[in-house]
Amino acid sequence: GTRPGLRSSSTTPTSSTRYLFLLPCNKEFNRLYSYQVSISINGMSWKVVANYSDYHCHGWQHIILPTPKSLSYIRIQGLWCSTSKTFCIEQMSVKLDRSVDTTCVDSNGVIEPTENVAR
Repeated sequence: GTRPGLRSSSTTPTSSTRYLFLLPCNKEFNRLYSYQVSISINGMSWKVVANYSDYHCHGWQHIILPTPKSLSYIRIQGLWCSTSKTFCIEQMSVKLDRSVDTTCVDSNGVIEPTENVAR
């Protein structure tokens, strides 16, 4: 089935999206999260573009897509939280194409860090 995602304010897919920045809620200073990010053009078919399921992240998250992507929806799926069962985002922004190091991209084009990316 489908689950909701954040809808772009544009009526057409945003082309050449390369950077996603998100700030998970951090009411407690040391709250840690694990999560996945998926994108979609139609809100029905989703592609995972970042997998941070094996890491405990906190603070601003800088997600760099290996190649520019067209998207209309972004879904952030909280997989684990150190303080509760709730995953929330305080802020999020999207930026367009720039060059990027793709050394941590797996064979499916999903970013999987080679080290803990907690900032």
